[in-house]
Amino acid sequence: MNKYRLIVLFFLVACIFSGCTKNYPLQGRVTFSDDGSPLEVGFVNFENEKGFARGEIKKGGYYNVGYVDVADGLPPGIYNIYISAAVIENPSNRNQTIMLVDPKQCRSDTSGWTLKIDGSTRTYNIQVNRPPK
Repeated sequence: MNKYRLIVLFFLVACIFSGCTKNYPLQGRVTFSDDGSPLEVGFVNFENEKGFARGEIKKGGYYNVGYVDVADGLPPGIYNIYISAAVIENPSNRNQTIMLVDPKQCRSDTSGWTLKIDGSTRTYNIQVNRPPK
């Protein structure tokens, strides 16, 4: 088999296994619903029956979503969204953490957030609630 045919065969096999779908970039900002201040720690997670992707929440509450790489976007589909790892170290006891977000928003089945990715949405901002007292 010549080199050209081998390259084409490799591309076709890779296309079959990857589904040949285009990923769509998605970014956004996570803020608290009570005062609009940014959440600056944790991850925004996108999950469906086909896979999982996440974006790290950074300074200012901004995130970009990556499926395989840091910001390569998401394949088309409907995703359940939730927040994870939104905790800080307890200043009075370093062996404990303080949760920053309502636990309901930290699970895909209770957050209430879904998003259809089809290329029409490039930004998805999220407002989170603080944990109940």
